[in-house]
Amino acid sequence: GGALDRLVKEVEDFDAKLEHAKFFVSFYCNCGVRIDVSRLSRTVSEWAASYDSLQLSRIRTLFTSLLPPETLKAFRWLYSTRTSALFLRLWTEVGKGLVRSSDPRGDRKQQQRSQARSQQASPQRGGD
Repeated sequence: GGALDRLVKEVEDFDAKLEHAKFFVSFYCNCGVRIDVSRLSRTVSEWAASYDSLQLSRIRTLFTSLLPPETLKAFRWLYSTRTSALFLRLWTEVGKGLVRSSDPRGDRKQQQRSQARSQQASPQRGGD
């Protein structure tokens, strides 16, 4: 059964990608790092809920139509780090820093704090 073996491999591949994506959405996006994955989360949940009725002929392309191959590789790698406390700590620290630096509201707040500190540090001169 070459055709049967191919179908089994496709189902196993889909199952692994589904598990990796579900884990990314439920764990890495909910551990203190704000990542908007609402569309991905909704889609993966729908696929998981309707798993038994998914068509075998379509599962091969479901993920590749949703995400680029690099993202799927990253999900697989992130899934492999799921038991590492060190990696989780790094993910959280670096992720929060990246989110903060890319958030324009955070930049404005940081600028306001810096301005307030510099105004407090420099003496005010009275009517020249």
